[in-house]
Amino acid sequence: MAGYWDRIFLLAFVIHPMSGFEIYAKSEMIVENGTDVRLSCTFKSNQVDQRTLSVYWSFKPGTGGKDQLILYYLAGQSKSQFPDRIAWDGNINKSDVSIIIKNIDFKDNGTYTCQVINPFDYSKTAAEILLSVVEQGSLPKHSIITGAVIGAVVGLLLIIGVVYFIKRKKDGQRNAYISGTGKN
Repeated sequence: MAGYWDRIFLLAFVIHPMSGFEIYAKSEMIVENGTDVRLSCTFKSNQVDQRTLSVYWSFKPGTGGKDQLILYYLAGQSKSQFPDRIAWDGNINKSDVSIIIKNIDFKDNGTYTCQVINPFDYSKTAAEILLSVVEQGSLPKHSIITGAVIGAVVGLLLIIGVVYFIKRKKDGQRNAYISGTGKN
């Protein structure tokens, strides 16, 4: 019977690392043409060794076609198929396997897949990012959004102040009426 429990324990030990491996990336991004874009991809694992972990980034054009490998990372080294435009921007020690695409263009519309293979987890996992490139200047700027939020808050406070002032004035008139009728 002891051999049975030893096998169960060993099986749980082997299966456990697989359940702890996860990969994270935004599912969609909208970016402006002509900018540099960081495609963020991170993972969570129980155990990582830079010498054995591998990462593969691929791209499938939005117009259709085959997936093509655009960058891979293996044994602490990265290799880009387009070194003038696509660069490794990850840090395995921080579970980050991100890349940067320089001078993004409309031809970069499509699906980017970040695949991480970690032998300690006995699995490979991937995340996809649907990238949409839009005309430069078409996305709202942070200052516009911040101004709109501040304007909405100020407007709300102004409305609350007016309502409070009107209520207080009505209460004052009611108290004056009640105290005026009590003297007669």
